[in-house]
Amino acid sequence: AKRRPKAGLTSQRTEPSCEHADSWNTPESLAMDERLERIQANCGDLCNTNRTILGESIRGSSFGHTTARINCHWLTAEGTGLDATREQPFPPCNLPPRWAGAFTMDGRFPYHKDFVNTSFEQLVAHAGEGKVVNDTAVTSGWERKRIDGLVMQAKTGKMWSRYRNLHVELYAGLRWARVRNKQVLCIGSQSPWVEGLVLAAGATHVTTLEYAKIITDHPNVTAL
Repeated sequence: AKRRPKAGLTSQRTEPSCEHADSWNTPESLAMDERLERIQANCGDLCNTNRTILGESIRGSSFGHTTARINCHWLTAEGTGLDATREQPFPPCNLPPRWAGAFTMDGRFPYHKDFVNTSFEQLVAHAGEGKVVNDTAVTSGWERKRIDGLVMQAKTGKMWSRYRNLHVELYAGLRWARVRNKQVLCIGSQSPWVEGLVLAAGATHVTTLEYAKIITDHPNVTAL
């Protein structure tokens, strides 16, 4: 017998071809262009990708960096479009040519395509898909057993994430930051791998701030 798909998710499972997603003259893409132009015009120096790159030594390390005047009032205002949802139903498979300069600091950084469409993953997360653990509704992936498993993986160097070696570098950074016996805020999370790293580094509690509704039964993790 075939398993019946969950209501509301079936039509979203079929993804368009890259040719369809990369149509730059659709009303949705033009709306994206308009929003990005508005952001670019208002954020000033911060959005000037052609500003000077400096090579001075900072804390004993020499690397290219840049500075910009920041309009904090505008960045924290409502309706800027910075946190707007995507206009297109699916993300483009390729970098929009019009915004290549803004994405690569006017070509200073090489562009490498590594496209992963997480639209369905995000849909499931925002739909609040979950399971029942000990008579308690828990968001899938956020069960105490799994988070404790991630903590153990972090401590033994066996954690895997789609971000290649970022989890290794982040864990080293958390230990350097001395989060032991402290409470840590994690902003944005669909999977608790960062929370696992934080707890493994000795934090007593992690608070996760996320748009999607997350329910966990872990006593040391709170989702808002």
